Amino acid sequence: VENATKPDDRINALIGPSKIEFKGNPAEEVVELIESKHWELAKSALNKLISPSYQKCYEASDFEKIILKLIKIVSTSNIPIKSDLRKALSQVGFYLCRFCIILYISCIIWRQFEIDLQLPINNEFALNLLRKVEEEPVRKRGKFTISQMNFVGEDDVAYKNRLTFVLEVLLSNENVIASAKLLLILFDLVKEALNMEENEDSVEFYIQQLAISLLIRLLKNPHGYIIKKEDLHLDCIVEAIRSTNNHRTLRDCLRLLTASFHISPSGVLTQIMSVFTFMGSGLLKRDNDLTLGIIEESLNIVFSVVVDEQDKTYHERLLTISRIFTTSIVDIPVHRRARILHAVASAANYNNLWTIIAVIFEYYCINWQRNDVFKGRETVEMFEEMASEMTSIFTFDQQLSCAIDLIEYIMYLGSDFDCKYPSSSFTVRNGIRNFPVIFERSKYSIQKLRHYRFSIMGWIARKLSSNDLFDRIIDSDDEYIHKSLLIIGKRVFISSMELDEFINVNMEEAIKRDKTHPSNDKEGSERLGPEIKYWMALSSRADIVAEKLRNLLPANICAQLINQIFEKSVEEPKMRDRAMQLLNNKLFYDNQSLTHIQISPDYLNKFVEKLNGWIIPTQKKDEIILCQNAAFTLKLVAKRLRSEENHIYFTDTLTRCSKIVSLYFFSSLENWRSFDEALIGNIFLLIGELIKSKNAPSIVIVKLDIFMNACIEFMKKQLDNFDKNDEHLNESDSVEIRRKRFRQQSLSGRRIESIRKFYFFCRSIFVIGGDVLLLCAITCLQRIMDKYAQFICQHFVDIMMLYSLLIARFDAQLLMIDHVDGDISALQKLTNVQHRLVQIKKCFMKVETRLTLEPFQKAIENLIFQPKGLVALLSLLSSCLEAEGGKNWLKGLPFIFDTFLIAFSLRIKNPSLKVIDELATYEEKIIDSVLRIIACLSENQIRPFNKKLFKWTEPMIKNANSFGIITTFSFLNRFYDSYNTLALPHFGRIFEIVPTILSLYNGNATDFRLFKGRKNSTEKLSINIIIKTVIQFVSNCAKHPQFFTIERAQSVLNPLIDELDNKEVDGHEQRCLHLADCLLYIADSHNDLLSEVMNKIMLKTRSVSSKVRYCTLLVLERMFERIGDAIAPLLPSVLPFLSECDFYTLDENSKVEEQCDKIICILRRKFGEDITEGYL
Repeated sequence: VENATKPDDRINALIGPSKIEFKGNPAEEVVELIESKHWELAKSALNKLISPSYQKCYEASDFEKIILKLIKIVSTSNIPIKSDLRKALSQVGFYLCRFCIILYISCIIWRQFEIDLQLPINNEFALNLLRKVEEEPVRKRGKFTISQMNFVGEDDVAYKNRLTFVLEVLLSNENVIASAKLLLILFDLVKEALNMEENEDSVEFYIQQLAISLLIRLLKNPHGYIIKKEDLHLDCIVEAIRSTNNHRTLRDCLRLLTASFHISPSGVLTQIMSVFTFMGSGLLKRDNDLTLGIIEESLNIVFSVVVDEQDKTYHERLLTISRIFTTSIVDIPVHRRARILHAVASAANYNNLWTIIAVIFEYYCINWQRNDVFKGRETVEMFEEMASEMTSIFTFDQQLSCAIDLIEYIMYLGSDFDCKYPSSSFTVRNGIRNFPVIFERSKYSIQKLRHYRFSIMGWIARKLSSNDLFDRIIDSDDEYIHKSLLIIGKRVFISSMELDEFINVNMEEAIKRDKTHPSNDKEGSERLGPEIKYWMALSSRADIVAEKLRNLLPANICAQLINQIFEKSVEEPKMRDRAMQLLNNKLFYDNQSLTHIQISPDYLNKFVEKLNGWIIPTQKKDEIILCQNAAFTLKLVAKRLRSEENHIYFTDTLTRCSKIVSLYFFSSLENWRSFDEALIGNIFLLIGELIKSKNAPSIVIVKLDIFMNACIEFMKKQLDNFDKNDEHLNESDSVEIRRKRFRQQSLSGRRIESIRKFYFFCRSIFVIGGDVLLLCAITCLQRIMDKYAQFICQHFVDIMMLYSLLIARFDAQLLMIDHVDGDISALQKLTNVQHRLVQIKKCFMKVETRLTLEPFQKAIENLIFQPKGLVALLSLLSSCLEAEGGKNWLKGLPFIFDTFLIAFSLRIKNPSLKVIDELATYEEKIIDSVLRIIACLSENQIRPFNKKLFKWTEPMIKNANSFGIITTFSFLNRFYDSYNTLALPHFGRIFEIVPTILSLYNGNATDFRLFKGRKNSTEKLSINIIIKTVIQFVSNCAKHPQFFTIERAQSVLNPLIDELDNKEVDGHEQRCLHLADCLLYIADSHNDLLSEVMNKIMLKTRSVSSKVRYCTLLVLERMFERIGDAIAPLLPSVLPFLSECDFYTLDENSKVEEQCDKIICILRRKFGEDITEGYL
């Protein structure tokens, strides 16, 4: 039997005990069952109590009594079925609103569908369950309610147990409806609990948690009740956040604040931000990761509430909380600020971030005061750093999107002068966009608007240059970069284009207004009004922003965008022009060594094919600009495409260029002359670049003559117009031009009417090397000469003349010709035009001499009336001959010598009094060039030149051509200075004509017609130079007795001493000093002649002319000082002449007397005071 029962027990154990079913009236018996501790039966009674079939048979008042009894039991004793009781009561609906009757009717309808019902309980009844009942004598205003009567006299423990249980029931019921009274009671409960000691094990702390949790749920879902701002009592919550040291309390309070946000965004955010500004002495002030994480979470929730609700008031709410946030964030300590900014930015999302940043700068500009000017930069940096912190958490493309949104909003605000708001032009171009009203123009002054615009643009420029943005790009993989920029690239491009246009339009408007300003009515006024100053400053920032935006786009992304725009060039001409400018920028600045970031050749070939279609001759303004832009862009493309595969494209380019220059320079139609000169300048640059890159060499040879003629014609035209342009360029023009904005690619296509002003601007700012259009032609010419010099010999004369005239203009001091060729330090100091001229010089130095000698001679003949140009050309010739070496051009020596003699005619061909002082300098440089060539020759090779020089000089003596004689003897003196005794063998025949020259130009010895000319005439002034030069030549020869024989000395002695009588020629006194030195050299060379020389000089003291006597005494003084004691043997013959001179000059000329006394003093000093006794 025992074994038989064991399986049955096991089965029963598996089945479990049989379920007890309650069959009575639960409302009447459940309390008794609980008191008698029949727990299972009590559970069954509770389940029956909340069943729909039972609820429909009773009224609310019947349930209130049983609920009161059950709650009282729970509050006074601990029963094991407390959780079942809580579950049952939680399904009892506490209808706490005035619509309980309606909901009750609804319950009847719900019963038909057998849905769980909630009992219609009276509103006041439910609230009384949460209130603490005072003692009966205390209440004086009325009687207790039935619900209150049950809790009269309960102690604090019972009350807290009741309160805890009721809160648990309410929290378990998802359908509790909020009301003003319920919210007030809950906030009071929270306040009371917060004032207690913070102990997580205490009942008060548990009540606090229950009340806060219930409040959060009711605030999020009030079930039909509209919670008002007045229903929120958050002061105690804020105070608790500041003072609490419990992490759970801190988090719960912040959660409660954030849950209240949608009810009163401004008020709640103000409360939250005030907490972060002043954190009190609690846990929040510790600034650890946990507390800061709680702060971030709270702000994230607050802003997420606004961002997630995209309704009609979305922008208004976002602006409201952004302004409150901005007002408070300024006062928050710096070490907390970054985490808060990151939290707000993360919640707001990058799409809304620009709005918050715009509000931040609005706050700064509105509150900025002029008297804070010394703190201005420090203050704006704080706001800029806050904006940068907010953007730093996003990817680089999201940061770019934020910057573009701000740029668009700046343009949306319109200009200072635009009455329409928003900007009508911006609306038309981009379509209608709903920008929130952040900065109200009607509310603030124009000065505030300007400050606002300027500050935002400054931050964008700083952001686009920040390392954070570049680090984000570096950290991203290539695929993401390409994908992201392909999406945002067009916005970047369009924004940079619109910003540039926006600045240009407003700058022009500011200039127009400034012209009409009363203070500019005065002639010559250079006043710049505040409007122009502002727009000039803003334009500099806008240029930086636009350039940074363009540079951020990789080359191939730009290529795709540009290609798309080029395909729609007819529909969007303005976009096409800007796309071309972007392409110029990329081609100009991209690093050629980094091939992986360059534009691919496939795209470049497409661009060449498209751009070629725009290189056409035209007279329409827009087409001229397009052709000009295309030429400039093609030049940059040609730098990148240097393979033979591209010849087919560039052959067409050169053909089109040749057609344009042919029509411009050689067409019989005068209308072609109306072409914009900047267009021709770009065509020249394009041709030069194609020649340099060796693209399409075959077509170049065919078109070479056309290109050369065009360059030469253009350069001649520019040289002819220089003086005229200088006259037209007055001060008022330069003032106006200075206000214009210019880019680095000024020739890449700007307004056609401003090109001429730009030309003058360059010349006014860059006095040397600023002629941009001329530089284009010179560059093209230099490229052609570098590659095809041997094919253009017929143009060498013109090229040499242009080269020389340009050197004369752009190197006023002729410094370039003094530099050693290839001197890097010298080349670094050259201007653009000078650099190109140096390159042309190097091209000539590579050409064979046999091809250049005849052109050089013809060019020298043509430039003989241009002294500066002649000097430059002779220097070029010398450099070419030096570079090739003497052996290669010996056969051409006679031709070279003839060329030099033509250059020696400089003084003869330029007898003008205006340039006589400059001629000496130019003649000296010409002689330097000749000496450079002579240095390459041997002594025997030089002799033919000396013979030619003598034959060239001899007729001039007969014809009394003083200018040629000056050049000859100046050369001989320089030749002696360079070679000393080696030069003497070449002076023999020349020395023979020295006495003749000295006699010819002695006014006392001849009745020559030159001495009868006008005073200070060129001819009379040149005689003094001749005599001084010849005397210097004799002095040089007299230093060498081997050459200066006694016969030669005797031949020149009398003419030299007769020069003391030559008072008719200007400069007599100064010339006599040179004469004294010459006579000393003669006496030193032949001591036997000293006595003769002194006697002949002393005879001049008896001249009837006091001027002659005075000059003679000057010579004696200088000689006595130099001879010293060697004069002693001659004193017996000298002293009588001095005594005679002293006697006859007592009453005639005081200067003679004084000079005579000086000589006597010299003798007495050297030989004693008694030396003159018996004579004086």
